[in-house]
Amino acid sequence: MHRYFAEIGDKCSTGTFNYTHFKSGRIRGDVGFCDGCNNGFQGLTADGARNAHFNVMAECYGVPDSPLYGCRPVLFVHDEIIIEAPAYRAHEAVLRLRELMLETMAKWIPDVPLAGDVALMRRWYKGANEVRDASGRIIPWEPTEKTT
Repeated sequence: MHRYFAEIGDKCSTGTFNYTHFKSGRIRGDVGFCDGCNNGFQGLTADGARNAHFNVMAECYGVPDSPLYGCRPVLFVHDEIIIEAPAYRAHEAVLRLRELMLETMAKWIPDVPLAGDVALMRRWYKGANEVRDASGRIIPWEPTEKTT
């Protein structure tokens, strides 16, 4: 870390600099010391999440045999992709969503153990959790009085 911090410090010793990400080639301009140090890590996961979002949209709109086909991405927040899915195949869609996100992120950060949480809900709640019925299918999470 000392060499990494020194390299970033050298690059911004006269002000800010343009950071070209080593894996994606994405250029982030006007970078200072703190954001420069963070960009090599946080930027990598941001590029992976952006790539995952692209892959999810590609299946939603262009892969008829995908469980995601016909679903609509409606929100992308940090590391969450929220989709609308037909109720009759929401279970399959949410499992494919998780699988595709994890597959894509593994290409960007192959040395990091990955896990992903999913939840179905009729309306977005930050505190929603995965809920399964007696047969093991994911079903919509419902808020309680404490969560509303």
